[in-house]
Amino acid sequence: MVSANMDYKTEESNKLTKKYATEDTYAKGNLSFTQEGYEEARKIAKLFNDSDIHGLVEKRSPDRPNLLKKRMVSVELTTEFNHSLDCAITLNALPIFALSAQINEIVKKSKKILFKMEVEFN
Repeated sequence: MVSANMDYKTEESNKLTKKYATEDTYAKGNLSFTQEGYEEARKIAKLFNDSDIHGLVEKRSPDRPNLLKKRMVSVELTTEFNHSLDCAITLNALPIFALSAQINEIVKKSKKILFKMEVEFN
C-alpha cells in the first residue's frame, strides 16, 4: 500500500508607510522682497498649480510681519513585502519505507526612499 500527503500554505503582505514633515524658520521683516517682486512670484506660482509653491509665496507677502526665511521638507516612503511558504510532504510505502519532508521559506524585502529639500530666501 502506498499513500502520499501534501500540505501547502502561502501568505503575502505588502505595506507602504509615508511620512511628510516640514520645518519653517521665520525672520522679522524683509525689505528685500518688494510688493512688485511678490506679485511676480504669485503669477509664476499660479503656473505650477501646486499648493506647496503657492503657500511658500504667500508666506513671503510683504504685508506679513514675520516672513518665511527657510523651509525644510522631508518625505520618507518605506515599502515592505513579506512572503512565506510552508510545505509538508509525506510518502508511505508500507512496510518498506516512509519519507517526509518539510519546507519553510520566508522572504522579506524592505525599501526606503528619503527626500529632503531646503528652500532658503535671502
